[in-house]
Amino acid sequence: MQKQKSALTRRKFIATTGTAVAGAAIARPLSSSLLAISPPRKKMRLAIVGTGVRACGMYGKNLLAEYNDYVEIAGLCDANPGRLAYAKSYIRDACVWREEIDIYDKMAVLIKYANGVQVTYSLTTYSPYEGYRIAFNGTKGRLEAWIHERQPWPMEDYDELRLTMNFGDTQLIRIPHGSGGHGGGDRRLLDKLFKDPNLPDPLKQSAGTRDGAMSILAGVAARKSIDSGKPVKIASLTELKPQAKRPG
Repeated sequence: MQKQKSALTRRKFIATTGTAVAGAAIARPLSSSLLAISPPRKKMRLAIVGTGVRACGMYGKNLLAEYNDYVEIAGLCDANPGRLAYAKSYIRDACVWREEIDIYDKMAVLIKYANGVQVTYSLTTYSPYEGYRIAFNGTKGRLEAWIHERQPWPMEDYDELRLTMNFGDTQLIRIPHGSGGHGGGDRRLLDKLFKDPNLPDPLKQSAGTRDGAMSILAGVAARKSIDSGKPVKIASLTELKPQAKRPG
């Protein structure tokens, strides 16, 4: 008997699982479940939903290589059968124009937060270059950076931030790269998640389950806005309400 072809597209899959993750974050925070397990007596059993580049790299092969005593991958889930089939060994085919890919080549989103902050976001999904430019404009000045990540030219072993005061001086701040991905940020994140949730965080950089859920919901809302041509409020998607100030 021939199986009926699933009508579930990648965008529907991400939207559905994204909202589910948001609900799960409310019902059972990770801080009281996953992080309560103390290795090596019992490994954390994880399931990967969406076996793309980040999942199979940072949260797949690399995770098992560096945290094998702490975690094991108990399940894989993906709407793309081919991606799922390759997930265990991860073979990237490098073709971003396959017919089954239904994401846009270019995306631009306007976001307004509950505290009044406005964001303009632009994404190119097909470029062979990686990295991003980011800038914060405030009442006293501007902070900006170009994080190169991977480029087709030799790069320095540091990133630079430029801080410019309104009608005043400007300065460059160099940040040396740490070991691991994202300038060393991946290792800090994974150490805190899987080894010791009480590692120092003096700059309050750690994101909680609510932060992750809100990040997913911002993407879901953006996609719904693109499809409908209308603004979409996150409050209409979930019981997790946006707040003007991040909960402590």
